[in-house]
Amino acid sequence: MQVGGFLTPYDRIDPKIYPNPVYRGTDVLVQENSIIYDINGRMILRTENERKIDTESLSPGIYLVVPREGKTVAKLLVLG
Repeated sequence: MQVGGFLTPYDRIDPKIYPNPVYRGTDVLVQENSIIYDINGRMILRTENERKIDTESLSPGIYLVVPREGKTVAKLLVLG
């Protein structure tokens, strides 16, 4: 949950991805400074001080979104 534009400690543990699933060409909101991996573990994209991912360059499939700060869990992003 965001409070006044800031992430709460809960978001650092359990980051949100919205919308999910998503269709190609739709922007996805993630935690800043995230790394996107394909299902085979290859790094596909790294966000730098951004919360938006442009999915136009991604192929349909399942991706892992991993925030780079602190101890967090990876989230699945499904792109159709």
